[in-house]
Amino acid sequence: LIKFMATANRGRGAADEDADDVYTQGSELAMTKSILDFLNKPPFSKNLSLVNFDAYDGPALLQLLNDVLSEISPDHKMNLREEDPEQTIVRILGLLRVLKYKPTNQPGGGSFRQNLVQGSKEAIYPLLHWALKRLPELTKRAYLARYLQKIEVPPEIMQDDEVQTAFTTYNNVLENFKELHKQVDSLRASGVTAADVKKDIASMEEEREQLKKRLERLRKKVESIPGHEKMLAAAHGLRVEMEREEAIATSRMEQKNQMMLAEQRLQKLGQELREARASSFTGGVDGLIARIEEDVKMNTYLTTEKLPQAIREKEKHLGELQKVADEPALQPQDINLLHRRIQDVTAECNSLREKQMTRQDGGDDKLALFRQQAGLIARKKESTSERLQEIISELEQLQAQQPARKGPSTDDLQKLVTKLRIKSNDYKTKKLEISELQAEHLVLARTEEILRARDAAVRSRISDMESKHGVAGFQDAQENLEKVSSLKSTMDERKGKTLEDISQMVATLTKKIDSKKSELSPIIRELRAVRTQAQELETEYEEKKSLYDSTAAGLDSARARLDQDVRVLTEEVGGEETRWHALQIQQRLLQTQAERAQREMQAYVGATAAQRRSHREALNKKVQEQEAVGKTLRDRQKAIKDTHQPGLRQLDIWRNLDRLLACKLRTTQGVAPAPAGEADRLVL
Repeated sequence: LIKFMATANRGRGAADEDADDVYTQGSELAMTKSILDFLNKPPFSKNLSLVNFDAYDGPALLQLLNDVLSEISPDHKMNLREEDPEQTIVRILGLLRVLKYKPTNQPGGGSFRQNLVQGSKEAIYPLLHWALKRLPELTKRAYLARYLQKIEVPPEIMQDDEVQTAFTTYNNVLENFKELHKQVDSLRASGVTAADVKKDIASMEEEREQLKKRLERLRKKVESIPGHEKMLAAAHGLRVEMEREEAIATSRMEQKNQMMLAEQRLQKLGQELREARASSFTGGVDGLIARIEEDVKMNTYLTTEKLPQAIREKEKHLGELQKVADEPALQPQDINLLHRRIQDVTAECNSLREKQMTRQDGGDDKLALFRQQAGLIARKKESTSERLQEIISELEQLQAQQPARKGPSTDDLQKLVTKLRIKSNDYKTKKLEISELQAEHLVLARTEEILRARDAAVRSRISDMESKHGVAGFQDAQENLEKVSSLKSTMDERKGKTLEDISQMVATLTKKIDSKKSELSPIIRELRAVRTQAQELETEYEEKKSLYDSTAAGLDSARARLDQDVRVLTEEVGGEETRWHALQIQQRLLQTQAERAQREMQAYVGATAAQRRSHREALNKKVQEQEAVGKTLRDRQKAIKDTHQPGLRQLDIWRNLDRLLACKLRTTQGVAPAPAGEADRLVL
């Protein structure tokens, strides 16, 4: 899997380009929102919106990136306008190398360094998102890198004793720094801060002062009592006896614990003694020795074969996991590619196993049976050892969970001995059957060996008889010759046909090649000249391109710096123009006020006492007149409000009357005049 992952990472070209092309607006918007969330929080507190952040150009984005990196490493806190662009890029790339940042593939095929110089969003946005998301971790890494980066000393310089001593001291200081940093991290993780410790110390100091004051008051109070010295001596003796009593109680508790431990150990030893006696009842001393030998063999197997193999497997698994952790994050297409490759390799392994099995089945492998038996025994041995380890772990857990108890009684011991005897008899019977089967197996194996030996002897006798008559291997040779002759005839026929076909094909190809050579010879001559010219142009192009790239990078950085300066100066000019207009308006207002004050002063000096009225008095008079007008208008408004509703009703009445009169008029105009003697009447 590790090899597949490495291969996938090396050959990720096309898949990564396709994945980078699918750089959707949704993912970019989510990344931008995440960056803004981090930047709007302390310690940055930029208070940026999506519109403002999107309006940032190359130099502004580089400055923002430098601000974030300066929060990680304070050494990088500076204004980029005061630093050379090349030095800025080298400094940022050096810090990113320390932080182990792996840039993503850049859209458009550009390099990360070039996009970083230009302040491209495709390079800076992922870097900002990565740095802000891991800010505490990267801050710690940058802090440690400042002190833990080892100095590379050449071997020829290390041969000096003083340099070697200094380098050893340097390594020791680094190790001490690591230990102290681990202790500081553990203290910080424990939740105890310096402020809490200072607070506790302050509270303890305060309590000590209170106790001192209390002791002074009690001392003064006791000194006024007659015979206080005897009472103090008695109190001192009481305190000593109480401390002695407490020490005796503690010692008694410790002795009780030791006694309980001794009782448990005694019970354990008694249990082992009973087990040893029970085993001696069934097998005697020989059985006990055999059991001990089996235990020794099992422990030897576990320590020499099983445990080293398990350790190697764990180390191998750990190395694979470390390689996987060091690799960059896999994309879904990489995982699918790995799955497909795993399936292909699995199918290839299965086919190889099938071929191996067919070869073993088809051949005469005399050791195949023994290999199978050895494999079965090894697997059985491994499974038995694993089962033994599981049983031992379960037994330890049960012993830890089970409280201490007394050993079995005599009746239980007799029953246990009886059961062991029955099981021992069964074991002996089964063992006898197994030995008989093993003996039969040996007899059969010996029979097979004898038959094989006889077969070989018969074959050798036949070969001797053939050799005596001078026809050793005659029949086999004749059969082989017939087969070879038949094969040779068929092969000769095939060779003849093949040679004729090849000769015809060679003739046709020769004709075609000659015709093509005659046709292509002038074109080839032209092509050689053009190829030489193309190589010269390509060399010149490469030189001009490298010169152009370096010049463009320098001009871009200079232009970016000038744009930033122009923007700052434009903002300053706008502010100064605004300030100038405000000052002009303020100057005009002050001139107007000064002219008005001058006119008023002249009017005041040239007028009589009755005519000396200030501008304020004139304004007050106008204000009073306007207030009088306003009062009159308010009275009129009030009168209108009072007569508004009756006026509306009167207006409705007159409108209705006008409507009735108009209707009457239209009615009377269409009727003949009334007879004489009758008066015209209007009926309402």
